[in-house]
Amino acid sequence: MKSLVRNLKCSKGIRVMALRGKFLLFAFLTGALGSLSAEIKSGTRCDRESCPSSSPEFWIRTEYLLWNIKKNPLPLPLITSASYSDPLPGALGQSGSHTLLGKSDVGIGWMNGFQVCAGSSINPNLAIEGSYFLLPKASKSKSIRTSGQPGAPNVAVPVFDVTGVLGLSGVPGESVFILPGPLDGDPGFKGKFNLDVSSRLQGAEINGLYPLIKNRPVHLDVLGGLRWFQLRESLFFKAKSGSVPNFPFEAGFFNFLDQFSTANNFLGAQLGIDGRYLTRKWRLEGILKGALGATLEKIKIKGSSNTSGGNLFFMTQGTANKRLPGGIFAQPSNAGTHRKSPFAGAFEA
Repeated sequence: MKSLVRNLKCSKGIRVMALRGKFLLFAFLTGALGSLSAEIKSGTRCDRESCPSSSPEFWIRTEYLLWNIKKNPLPLPLITSASYSDPLPGALGQSGSHTLLGKSDVGIGWMNGFQVCAGSSINPNLAIEGSYFLLPKASKSKSIRTSGQPGAPNVAVPVFDVTGVLGLSGVPGESVFILPGPLDGDPGFKGKFNLDVSSRLQGAEINGLYPLIKNRPVHLDVLGGLRWFQLRESLFFKAKSGSVPNFPFEAGFFNFLDQFSTANNFLGAQLGIDGRYLTRKWRLEGILKGALGATLEKIKIKGSSNTSGGNLFFMTQGTANKRLPGGIFAQPSNAGTHRKSPFAGAFEA
């Protein structure tokens, strides 16, 4: 699940701004942005670049955001179809094994949020502006299930067994961890699998603004300051499996939960240019920014299991009321909190 630890994501979109009752449309290339903004100013009724030094201006702008960020990578197959005509039903590489869940990117879809900007002109040649945006937590869920009754599908959780004990006679290779479904025509085990993925993105920046060109209708500012982003993501993989009525053998169950949570915090110094073309009715604005700094990457891994008697190949006794450490992909060997802080950059155009 190392692939969950990623730098800030970006994609293309459209931004819509409202200024003095008019609407302006332009491409925002680094964040999939659809936004609606309202601007409030105090002081004299003038634009930031044309206010006299005796009348410093203060402005606040709020925006509604509609963003679509890149999909979450999920390169591993989590659930496969299974056929008892195969030597090891559900294992990867078998003719009857097909991926039902996993091995494809998972998209959250469009995310709603907001942005607030505030600034003030200090003198005719210097202004300061800060902003904050938030895309609250958004989630996407997928599920696979089988009733375990005759005629229902068989599904499996495929794994690569490095020990060779999962039905491989001591030879490492592809195997399965659990195999819910009917037992070759007889009632077997019911199973329900859930995959939940979530994302949350926020950021802030503060910049000083210095005008290079301030002759109407063209204005060009150079800016410099600090920028911060935080991207939080999580992936939960959960399963419940238990024998159905009329199961021909001893009743049992096997449940597990894998939890992967990441947090990426970027902080860096920023430079950029901000250009505007102003008329009495319209405002066209373009911006180019670049920030260099570091990203603090943190991932938390936790897994747990609950079983009456083990899985297909590992038997247990007296564990029905116990929570065992380790799930399927979140094991005691990789559980815990892991950190690193690579050099990173963030760019906006």
